[in-house]
Amino acid sequence: MAVPTGVSEPASSSRAFPSMSLSAEAAPFVPESHLSCLSDAEKHLSRCSAKLRALRADSVQLREQLNLLFDQLLSENYNKTPDVSVNIRPEDVCSLLKHTSCLVPLCQEHLVVKFCQLVHHLLNQLKVIMDEHTLSVLLSYTVTALKDCSAWTHSDVLLALSTVVYGNGPHCQQQVGSLLSEGGLLLQYSSLSQQSMELRHVALNCMANICLRIPGQPPLDDHYRSTCFQVFLKTLVSPKPPDTDELFYCVVIQAALKGLQYCLSGGKWKFGGGDELGSLLAALKRLMFQGAPGLSVEWPTVLYPTPLPQYEGVPSPKPAEPPAPSAPPKNAAASGKTSGNKKRKSKGKGKKTQTEESRGEEKDGEDKEAVPALQRGEEGRGGGETAAKSFPPLFYPSWKLNSSDSEFSDTEGNAQSKLRLNHIRVRQGALHSKLAVVKAVEKRTLYGYWSSFIPDSPTAGPPPLTLLTIILKDPSPKVRLCALQVLTAILDGSRQFLAVAEDTASPRTSYTPFSFLLATSVRELHRALSLALLAETSSQTLTQVVKCLAFLVANAPYHRLRPGLLTSLWKQIRPYMRHRDVTVRVSVLTLYGAVVTTQAPLPEDSALSWRQRNGGSQTSAASSKQSSCSHSPQPPHTPAEKGGSPPWLLELCLSLVTQPREDHLDGEDALEPLPVRLAALQVLSHLVRGYFSLTQASLSEIGTGEHPLPQRDRPAFTAARLKGKTLSERLDAKITFRNPAIVCFFFL
Repeated sequence: MAVPTGVSEPASSSRAFPSMSLSAEAAPFVPESHLSCLSDAEKHLSRCSAKLRALRADSVQLREQLNLLFDQLLSENYNKTPDVSVNIRPEDVCSLLKHTSCLVPLCQEHLVVKFCQLVHHLLNQLKVIMDEHTLSVLLSYTVTALKDCSAWTHSDVLLALSTVVYGNGPHCQQQVGSLLSEGGLLLQYSSLSQQSMELRHVALNCMANICLRIPGQPPLDDHYRSTCFQVFLKTLVSPKPPDTDELFYCVVIQAALKGLQYCLSGGKWKFGGGDELGSLLAALKRLMFQGAPGLSVEWPTVLYPTPLPQYEGVPSPKPAEPPAPSAPPKNAAASGKTSGNKKRKSKGKGKKTQTEESRGEEKDGEDKEAVPALQRGEEGRGGGETAAKSFPPLFYPSWKLNSSDSEFSDTEGNAQSKLRLNHIRVRQGALHSKLAVVKAVEKRTLYGYWSSFIPDSPTAGPPPLTLLTIILKDPSPKVRLCALQVLTAILDGSRQFLAVAEDTASPRTSYTPFSFLLATSVRELHRALSLALLAETSSQTLTQVVKCLAFLVANAPYHRLRPGLLTSLWKQIRPYMRHRDVTVRVSVLTLYGAVVTTQAPLPEDSALSWRQRNGGSQTSAASSKQSSCSHSPQPPHTPAEKGGSPPWLLELCLSLVTQPREDHLDGEDALEPLPVRLAALQVLSHLVRGYFSLTQASLSEIGTGEHPLPQRDRPAFTAARLKGKTLSERLDAKITFRNPAIVCFFFL
């Protein structure tokens, strides 16, 4: 076929597409149309990557070009924002770093520093998961740089190394083994004799990242983990060096605390002999109050455990003595606290006139601090330290000043704010480490230190410093949340330890028995958590307060304690069922479930279940008194049963499952959220199991609980079905025939 006139013959392929060498390190081809869809950060990285790949190691202008490209890459922010989505492929970053490492000789130390900064910048901001080849190349480069380059470069090299080994510790043991061996650079820079706090910080941070274990990975070798643990422990137990800036010291302590958490969370851990655990707990207790204003305390260097006889054998329960006829139930909760009441009465008008600021949300997550809004009582004694000097009743933050009232200049004010933020992080890290210790230590060993972190009675004078002090008085909601998580973990599984607690009769001997102290400790926990419940404004922290109460209720032996604790808690928790936060309402229902399953059936629970919404009770006083003489009595046959009026808790749970909310009368959102309904079904199951005689008159109401789930709840259909099936099975176990009305719960 002839070529049309006026149209030139196509050029040969060699002229149209010049030949060029291809390799695995070549820049990926990106169409021009695709570049227009990329973000500025992606375009910037693509252009710089192409220029870097075009460089050759024998180029005359290599140093100048690398300097320029490194500066351009370091100046870009690769973090994702709600407005900008950065989608850079990890393989592109790995290819770029591998190629660049071949271009930067170790003799060019300024380029080595910039390259290490680039490694940290890209891997940290883009959260790149490296392949094995890239990991090996960067590890070899940074470890060799630590050995060959001058000391002034080591800070940046260690920063890059800590980023490379993050989550890759088990895969890096051969390369970093020399750094962790005796005389290795990591041990040298992290030692107490190291004068540079910056080098200590990056070395400790690098060791912490080596100890980090990602789920599914094998743990770090025990030898290396033990070596790192000893370094972290020595850092924490040693006092602040003289003439050391407080801010730098806080940063170093944060790195050691993080490393300690990673060590304890990396698998099974056994503490060494001697006082290693006691020294660690003493250091953590000191750091839990780091930066708290108004403290002047002589901290012990070691905490010593108390022998626990209950782990040798649980004693048989003794019959509970009935309360005095003249003492009404509402005063029972206050009995055993005469000293605390007398002390509060001696305050006179000061109790009524004291004003306190309410807690507010933190500025930027942690900065904005406020004082808890409640009248604080003393937390009592219990192995805790007391202030050596006069101690204000509240941890009033001295930094909470308006700019017009502050004595600091703007620069000093910023420094104070930064220091305050780091103090908060130290306290938070200490509590996280304490939580890791609680999970790593056996319960019988842990509870030997119970009195060091939980008081056992209120006393006059300065309060001891315990977890309850932080829960009630720390100005940071995040720190209070961490303290509550630690307390919850301590209470979890404490039933055997608390089983010996008893205060049904005052001790008549010259000494106070351990069982009475433990019972007083349970009452102190009730008192402090009730105060925290009133004061807390953060929904997340409030949820944890209720969860902590649920664990306390589930493990405390209320059949060995004077009645009244559950009555007070029952009344206090009811208003939170109207809380706007769903998680708070679910946690309240969980607490209700814990209350009705405590050594069920308890006379106190039976009376509370029948108490009407106006606060009255239909349970006769005679039957309640008679039933309180036994530890496991049969629930009293109340007049309400004859009248057919169901318990208010039963009515509440049924309304949550079936009735629309007051502010949502129509539509799919009319019912309570599914987690609330599931928790209500769980409480119904507990009621049927422990208090069937109170609920058998309401079987028809229970049977009318059928209500179809809206379409959006279908993914949770199985959970709802299981809850309803559990309730139905427990009903079937209590009655000899199947009630057809109960079957409807299978379809909830």
